[in-house]
Amino acid sequence: MIFGDPYKFAVIAEKVDPWSDKTFRNGIFLFSIGGNIFPSNLQVITYHIDLVGISKMGDTNREVAQDQFLRPTRDVYDALYEIAYPPFESDLDNDYTYLISTQSLQDAKCDIFLIQSGDFEKIIYGCGTSGFSVGEIVLERGYFSKIANEIGIYIKSEDYLSFWSKQN
Repeated sequence: MIFGDPYKFAVIAEKVDPWSDKTFRNGIFLFSIGGNIFPSNLQVITYHIDLVGISKMGDTNREVAQDQFLRPTRDVYDALYEIAYPPFESDLDNDYTYLISTQSLQDAKCDIFLIQSGDFEKIIYGCGTSGFSVGEIVLERGYFSKIANEIGIYIKSEDYLSFWSKQN
């Protein structure tokens, strides 16, 4: 199932019955940002965890000042990364306000952030451990929330609930 426009931002989530059993309902979960897929390789994920996680992210205010919104992509990425994952030796707590990566994306070393200013929002992304590049896409404000809310509706639907309760 694809939620959104893959050339803008989309969540691609699909249950995979052969990967599932009576205990775990597994599948794939990917982000498509500007036509690029994250993570770049498939991973077995617990289907429910990522879907519920993203469905709860829609209504968070991620407003930043316009000068911060317009800063170079790498500078913004580095600043947001440090907010989410402050240095161990600092006294700061983790602040995940801007982080929209789900658990499986974080496990794949994909840190994806969302900021908003005025009528726009920006998804800033980077995947990897060292020497990786970062990128961004600017969208109309509310686009991400719309996708998150669509997923929230889906996880309450009969199709989703019947898969979740199915016995193998």
